[in-house]
Amino acid sequence: MAKNGNGSTTENVSITIKTSILFFLDQYCERKELTKSQGAQTAIKRFLASEMADDPMFWQELYSKADEEGKLDKL
Repeated sequence: MAKNGNGSTTENVSITIKTSILFFLDQYCERKELTKSQGAQTAIKRFLASEMADDPMFWQELYSKADEEGKLDKL
């Protein structure tokens, strides 16, 4: 693991991606002016958020935390 310029900890990984998917990742990254790494991180974050949103416990914890902080009305 290493720290990047903004103080976040990062880790290098090696993955295999189908060339057809990589083609679309390259296009997306070019349009958004991102590196492949940044584009892949965005995709993974969105995937994980989608998966977590399907879990009722996620929402229960979110609402419980918001209610404890008095922010339930702002969700």
